[in-house]
Amino acid sequence: MPQFDKITFFNQIFWLMVLFLCFYLIFLQKLLPQISVVLKARFKKLIRSTRFAKELILEKQNISRASAQITQKVADSSRIALLSKLFVLNHPQKSLPTLKKLLFLYAGRLLETSIKTI
Repeated sequence: MPQFDKITFFNQIFWLMVLFLCFYLIFLQKLLPQISVVLKARFKKLIRSTRFAKELILEKQNISRASAQITQKVADSSRIALLSKLFVLNHPQKSLPTLKKLLFLYAGRLLETSIKTI
C-alpha cells in the first residue's frame, strides 16, 4: 500500500506538521482575535439587554402596584359616595354625624360580606 511506504512516510508527516503549524499560527494571529471581539460584543449586548429587561420588569411592577392602589381608592370613594347618598335619601331627618356613624357601620358590614364571599 502506498500510504505505508517507508520512503515517503517521514515526508508526509513532516509536511503534515508544517501545514498544521501554519494553520495554527494563522488561527492564533488572525481568526482568534476577531472571534474574541465578536464574543465580547455579544456579551456586552446581552448584559445591557438583561439590565434593560430587569428595569422594565420593575417598572411594570411599580405601575401595576400604583394602578391597583388607585383602583382601590376609587372603588372605596365611590362606595362611600354611593352609601352616603343612600343614607341621605333614606334618613333625611337625621343629622350629619349620625349619618356618618351609619355610613361607617354599613361600610363595615359591606366589607365583611365582601371578604366572606372571597
